[in-house]
Amino acid sequence: MARLDSPVTIMSILPVQSELGAIEVAAQADLVRVLTHEIMNSLTPVTSLARTGADLVAKAAKSNDALDDAKSATDTVARRAEGILRFVESYREFAEAPEIHRRSFKAKSWAEEIMRLALAGAGDRAVDAQIEVAPKSLSVDGDAELLAQAVLNLLRNAIRATSQVASPVITLHMSREANGRCRIEVRDNGEGIPEDRRDDIFLPFYTTHKGGSGVGLSFSKRVALAHGGSICALTAPEGGANIRMVI
Repeated sequence: MARLDSPVTIMSILPVQSELGAIEVAAQADLVRVLTHEIMNSLTPVTSLARTGADLVAKAAKSNDALDDAKSATDTVARRAEGILRFVESYREFAEAPEIHRRSFKAKSWAEEIMRLALAGAGDRAVDAQIEVAPKSLSVDGDAELLAQAVLNLLRNAIRATSQVASPVITLHMSREANGRCRIEVRDNGEGIPEDRRDDIFLPFYTTHKGGSGVGLSFSKRVALAHGGSICALTAPEGGANIRMVI
């Protein structure tokens, strides 16, 4: 542009991380919605027929020993079909965008409750659980229930990541940033997350844990974005992983 016949250059810098993340998650949700719809449409009648067949063979097998093998095979097919159906059903929730109900709540008491819930699933393992809230009177403006579910996922992951550590330490840190946003960190002293996987772990269905669903971290990302915030994986001072959420 020109001002008083002299050229003037104007630069505008805008943070677009949240916007790009929201677009990415929306695209993933659309994909999941289509996939679950099509899979369930095909699998539901298969599951029903498999269970019906298993019941019929079971009745016939009572008077015919030769049908025992057929009964076992049909029953296995029915169980696996039902298992896959439940598996697909569990991912339908991912396609639903979380609805945010904001309110102000005290960070310290909230953090203590979430930590108690996380440690309840640790069994008899001795875990050094630390809570850091600065200042102690810190209040958070957000959806307490959704944030609790997201942070609980992170804490459970941290506990799992330290399962082979002799003296496991997990830390839930909450503080106010200079721009007024709230920072929530979950840190551990496990093996950490390799740099080349730090973006992948937030993808839906991606998991490095045997038996994991791959939904927990992607859900936490959706909650962060729904609050107009962000989430990332870093290296913790304790040497393990640090999942940082800013809302």
